[in-house]
Parts: sequence; C-alpha cells; structure tokens
Amino acid sequence: WCWGFGWGDDVIDAREGDEEKSYGHRFMFRPTLRGKFGRLLLVNETDISYFMIEGEGPYFRDTQYDTLVKDNDVVFDNKTMFLFEIRESKGATSFYAGPFYSVTHAASASLTRQRVGILASLVPVDGLWFLGRPKIYSALGYNVEDRNREGEVFFLFHVGFDIALGGQR
Repeated sequence: WCWGFGWGDDVIDAREGDEEKSYGHRFMFRPTLRGKFGRLLLVNETDISYFMIEGEGPYFRDTQYDTLVKDNDVVFDNKTMFLFEIRESKGATSFYAGPFYSVTHAASASLTRQRVGILASLVPVDGLWFLGRPKIYSALGYNVEDRNREGEVFFLFHVGFDIALGGQR
C-alpha cells in the first residue's frame, strides 16, 4: 500500500489492527540560520534526519514529519520563517508571529510535502519552577503539495520547555 498509493488518514483508518510495533533511532543534523533586522526575525531551519528502524516494515510512519520512512532512510525538512516581534523581548521572554514556508521530502517513499501558513511562538516567562523558557507554538497552514493531503488545511500546537542540566538555566 505504500508504493505509489495513498497513505492518508483514510488508508490508516482502514488498516487499523494491522499495525506492528517497532522501535528505531533517528540521528538529526539541524543547522539553523537566524537574522534579526529591527523587529523582523528571519529563520531558516534545515533538518537532515537518518533513520535506523527495527521491524517488519518495509515502511514506518514518522509522526514528527508525518511521512513514511524505511530502515536506513533519510528525511530532508526545511522551514523558512519571517517572524515579526509582536511584544518586545525582555530577558528570555518573546512573542513572534508571521508567515512560513516548509518542504519535507522522505527519500525512500519519494513523498514530498510543501506547506505555507502563519505561526506564532510565545515564551511568556523566563522560567517556571524547574522549567526554563516554557514555549507555546502554533501554526495554521495549507498543504500546497502533498500526495495524500494536498489542498487540506492543518493546525499544529506544541508546548515545550528547556531543562538545564547542572541546575543552571
């Protein structure tokens, strides 16, 4: 069902019960370029991820990139963001919002996705208890190119924080 055929939500729902447990490792290299010009922040993140997966396969669903990968596979992901500083940063706090463009390509499955949208990133306080820089991130966008979700709108919401080892933030 993976070679040249869809694997969207309808296919995943139809194959419920066929899932197989597996585990794997991902090695990721993420160079990030940032430039700040007044209140405008330009960011370009590129992920180059290598997957080693144990299991029957041949394909496995990676939920972070929402794509299919094989053992010894490579995924390329690039996101360019043009963010405007909504609230002036004080200390570690920040609030940015603006448009983004992203492209993701899974080599073995030959799946490519292009997305556009707007995102917001908020760090409301420097720290909260032992958590450093709690972050709230959301994005609303449109799948410009995607064999299985082309033309669909998507919404992402993430919450995260930093943990400093050794007691310092």
